[in-house]
Amino acid sequence: MITVLGYEIQEKIRHHHNIDTYQGLRLKDKQKVFLKIPNNQDTSSENLAILQHEYNLLLRLKKSTIIKAYDFLPNTPGPVLILENVEGEMLSDYLSEHQLEIDDFFSLALQLVDILSELHENNIIHKELRPSNLILDVTNATLKLMDLSASTRINEEIFDAANLKGLEGDLTYISPEQTGKVNRVIDYRTDFYSLGVTLYQMLTGQLPFQSTNRQELIYSHIAKKPPSVLETRRNIPVMLAAIIEKLLEKMPEDRYSSCAGIKADLHECYKQWIIKKTVTDYSLGSSDIHDRLSISRNLYGREPQVHQLLSAFARVSEGAKEIVYVAGYSGIGKTSLVKEVYKPIVQQRGYYIQGKFDQLQRGMPYSAIVSAFKNLVKQVLSESEERIAELRKYLHISLGSIGQVIIDVIPEVEAIIGKQPLVPVLNPTEAQIRFNLAFQNFVRVFAQANHPLVIFLDDLQWADNSSLSFIENLLLDKETKHLLLICAYRDNEINEHHPLQISMSNLQKHRVECTILNLQPLQFPDIQKLLQDALSATPEKIQGLAECVRDKTQGNPFFINEFLKQIYQDHLLVFDYGLGIWNWDLAKIEKSTTDNVLHLLRAKINLLTYATQETLKLAACIGHQFDFKTLLIINGQSVSQTAEQLWQAISANLICPLEEGYKTQGLVGLTDSPNPMNLENLNYKFVHDRIQQATYELIKEEDCGSIHLKIGRLLIKNNPLEAHEERLFSVLKHFNQSIALVDDIEERHLLAKYNYWASQKAKAASAYHAANEYLVAALEFLEPNNWKKNYNLSYQIHKEFAVCKYLIGDFKTADQYFSELLNNSRSELDNLEIYRLKIEMLSTLGRHPEALEIGLNALRQFGIKIPKNPNTLHLLGAIYQIKFQLRHTEIEAINLPPMVDLQQKAIV
Repeated sequence: MITVLGYEIQEKIRHHHNIDTYQGLRLKDKQKVFLKIPNNQDTSSENLAILQHEYNLLLRLKKSTIIKAYDFLPNTPGPVLILENVEGEMLSDYLSEHQLEIDDFFSLALQLVDILSELHENNIIHKELRPSNLILDVTNATLKLMDLSASTRINEEIFDAANLKGLEGDLTYISPEQTGKVNRVIDYRTDFYSLGVTLYQMLTGQLPFQSTNRQELIYSHIAKKPPSVLETRRNIPVMLAAIIEKLLEKMPEDRYSSCAGIKADLHECYKQWIIKKTVTDYSLGSSDIHDRLSISRNLYGREPQVHQLLSAFARVSEGAKEIVYVAGYSGIGKTSLVKEVYKPIVQQRGYYIQGKFDQLQRGMPYSAIVSAFKNLVKQVLSESEERIAELRKYLHISLGSIGQVIIDVIPEVEAIIGKQPLVPVLNPTEAQIRFNLAFQNFVRVFAQANHPLVIFLDDLQWADNSSLSFIENLLLDKETKHLLLICAYRDNEINEHHPLQISMSNLQKHRVECTILNLQPLQFPDIQKLLQDALSATPEKIQGLAECVRDKTQGNPFFINEFLKQIYQDHLLVFDYGLGIWNWDLAKIEKSTTDNVLHLLRAKINLLTYATQETLKLAACIGHQFDFKTLLIINGQSVSQTAEQLWQAISANLICPLEEGYKTQGLVGLTDSPNPMNLENLNYKFVHDRIQQATYELIKEEDCGSIHLKIGRLLIKNNPLEAHEERLFSVLKHFNQSIALVDDIEERHLLAKYNYWASQKAKAASAYHAANEYLVAALEFLEPNNWKKNYNLSYQIHKEFAVCKYLIGDFKTADQYFSELLNNSRSELDNLEIYRLKIEMLSTLGRHPEALEIGLNALRQFGIKIPKNPNTLHLLGAIYQIKFQLRHTEIEAINLPPMVDLQQKAIV
């Protein structure tokens, strides 16, 4: 039985997002109220934060059309939000039983616009406008909004589909951009789409798109035109149908730009209907106010490249396997171009996954590839149980007994295929073959005719050699079909000797289907069109500003966007409400603004508080993408303080959250509740590489090493890597940038050991170049007289370093280290191991005569002489000797116990 001190709980009237709403009575004054309580009185901090978030938003709103918040009780024992009691019934329930008369429809529709207007004026995006969130007082014909739990005060959100909680529930009212599968951000215009769906249902009693298949519903939202309301209800005005059609436009920029524009059109339609029961045509949107600087996400001047990209996907859908390289400077629009393939992927029921290489994480093997396949696992686990079971079956068949090879690189895959048997240790060549085979088989399961696979890897100029080899092996596999790899890179940062260029040449030599799209800066007509769309101005008026923008930004799309935002914030670009147009001071713009994007971004960062700047610098040290939990550890501040600082950076459009939990996690500190919030899945990223670069460069060069060292120490202080081996790579990148600053001998030995472990992990994944880098760091951490003070660790590191040098083709250095090993070896057993490894390496490389020579020389040192060029006489003598030694041996000798002499075993 649910009890709340001071209140009488009556009937439950609603369940929404794990929160129940009850009708109740406040005992002190017998006031009727609503109480929002987590289902089963769940006391987790997430629920506390959600309700407190909603409470804080409601306090900002004054209009009677939105439910009032009376109180928030954080511990009763769970959180409870007290709201005003509203007489009436859910609009969704009413619509299921009644059809609205046209007059009543207009009245309620205008009220809905007023509700949105109140929200938007307070910089709130609702994100869940739908009849089930509205209460209708039938007697007074009034609507009241009763739920803001999903709302946000951020100007725009950017989420991938795999990170959207909204995709777990009802998809019938979400906008195309809320699916995460169109190249648009979520801003206030997302509410206009949901308004269109709601009005459609109010008129027809039906939804524009109805399907039990979630993928079909998502595709409908982003690609299909809904049936006209006139098909269901013929007696309504054509102009009303046109208003709803405009609200339901797929692209935000094609919808209305303001509540004022919607209200004016609805009012005109209503006025004519009241007077003459018919409506003559008029120009829609003529009263629309474009008073917000909204830069279109349209791709200007990229039509040929979009066509080539979509053509490549069309071929892949038919069974091809291709790679498309997208080349261009930073900020030129490579990622935006790639997002144009979203729509056809959804249409083909395909999988789209993406990963990004990071300049600060170049030592991490397969970093972007691992990130991409983690995204794939998320997508799979969000599908139906039947679909997951089907994929599990195919993966078991495809991978057989080598599934652990995949799990070792992408641990999340275990959630699909379950625990797998350990795989035997093989020599490097065999291990590489097994690794390639495992991933080829794994990818084939997802790259099928009924669901092609698109893998987008960004910033390939920072890819490690192992990742480039991975790409080659996928594309050279003749059995793989329905696979499109899209790789973006900065062509100004590579030359003919760069590993990426070598990899590209190798694929072309093997006649792999390859397309290279070179993106150039925007030309003047493209800039002019962009400004026309953003400012609703004529080409003539925009001419001077367009020339200024071109000269200042050199046609770089990212810089153009940042430049326009800056002059808008500096009030050099303003909306004149009297005239209803945008105006600007061209002379001041030319004089006061920089033509260097990094200078502009640094100035933007410098506007933040000092604490926020420091937190942002730490985030930049983590990488392009970072998680809240790690930042919290190294920031040394509370959850609320850190979240508040991140909120400032979000509001300044410098970083963006990757999950919706960002809205609430700052409201609850770790000490505020006995059940701290789950911070594991709160991730952020810098909006652009240039922003991360500008932030990172604010750190003084002489301070970088000490900051990375501090970060590394904090990360292992309470979480030793012995117990968290999966964090090896991400933690060591900090220590390995500050080797010279580590003075303590014990700490240096520990970090040498950690780097040795990392090399073993990288080597097991056939990432030999990465393994080599970790061993270089391990050697640097060892002290000069390491052989005397820490023989075992020195022996292991030098041995692995020699092996890795062989595997990456640096034979001269490998031989030098094998010699150093032999010179410092303390036992004959260690010597034998060195000889064995050298023989194995030479044999692997096909250098058999050298391997034989070393083997013979090694055996001589242990008294075993084998002729270099044996003849028949040698052979007969050896056979006779063996027979003589076995002359008294019985058949039972076959069952003798295994050899225990380690030296003799090594010799054998």
